[in-house]
Amino acid sequence: LLRALLSDHGRLVGLTATLVREGGGTGDASVEDEQAPWPLLGRCVHRETFARLAPEYLAPVRCVEVRVPTMGPWTDLFQEYPLAAAICLSKGKWLALEHLLAKHDEDSLLIMVERCEQARLIATTFGIVPVDGSVPPAQLKGYLDRFRRRKLHALVATHVLDDSADFPELSVVIQIGGHFASRRQEQQRLGRLLRWGPTKRQRWESCGARPTFYVLVHEGTVEERMSQHRTRSVIGVEYECLSLEKATTPPESPLFGSDLFGLGSAGASGASGIRLGTNDHLLAEAHRREEQCFELSKSVARTLPGGGLPAGDDTTDLLSSVRRWLKGGSLEVKAELASKEDVQGSDSSSASSMEPENSAEMNPSPTKRFRPAPEVPAGLPHVARTISSSSASSSSSS
Repeated sequence: LLRALLSDHGRLVGLTATLVREGGGTGDASVEDEQAPWPLLGRCVHRETFARLAPEYLAPVRCVEVRVPTMGPWTDLFQEYPLAAAICLSKGKWLALEHLLAKHDEDSLLIMVERCEQARLIATTFGIVPVDGSVPPAQLKGYLDRFRRRKLHALVATHVLDDSADFPELSVVIQIGGHFASRRQEQQRLGRLLRWGPTKRQRWESCGARPTFYVLVHEGTVEERMSQHRTRSVIGVEYECLSLEKATTPPESPLFGSDLFGLGSAGASGASGIRLGTNDHLLAEAHRREEQCFELSKSVARTLPGGGLPAGDDTTDLLSSVRRWLKGGSLEVKAELASKEDVQGSDSSSASSMEPENSAEMNPSPTKRFRPAPEVPAGLPHVARTISSSSASSSSSS
């Protein structure tokens, strides 16, 4: 067989769900001058879409984009760190998540986030099992087996379940944050819903129930443009648009308010239209939870490009120097920036350029090249602090 395939008249044929790559084209032969991700692969000879393969081979998925306005302190945070809008969990996204969980409380549900600390915070808030890279393989296998058998109704996961996770009965995915504008990730996460299971197919044939893919997006931010780039790659699928107000009110949601931030039973109206008395303790707890969520957002924002640097021309110069260095050039920074990063006692009147003196400085170790992951805020419940400390110790031992 190999001899025939490798002969002059033979061809090797590959199959992939996501040929698209951000840095190398899509490999779509119908697009003029479009290059494949790897020249060795050549052109795409045949392409099928989700829409054409449903419902015979794939489940017909309903895609919904929930546009969430920025509110409270997150407005200023996203202005200072624009990329944070694509990663952080704001108050608006928390409210949308709370109502979606109430709506799909009987469904097999998967929450997708970008950071481990976000998964742990959601896990401790709603009592959902978190899945990230720190979970031992044997324990992870147990979680996934129980989830497939509906012994666990929900999981919250990071990138570890983006690819190749087989959940035939999965009916709801809520994507809270993604890897910026990655089209491949959008298609892979959507793919978790496409596989048929006996119960899922029976519900479709009996009442037309479709699995649902929710995408929570901060309205009016850079995340909205990134989401448009991601969703356009899902050919043949039309995303519905819901506002936060519509997603959090009946009949879309069974809740009349939020219990997370003191907008639910503590501040609801009675049957006579008279506002019920509020509980000071509940309101104080809601305020503490909001501050806790915002501290986590600030912690995540500082790890993004430019997050730990002062704004202004100095930051632009430094980032440009780093980009040149990554391409093989020399690392040159202004004396003012070099003095800020230098150890105490260094001479601030040093030269205006800094050249690496040896190969070790020219090729720093990965631990020096990246910022450490943000810690879980001290205000988290005991379970979250325990998970964080255990994962930190395991990573240090490895």
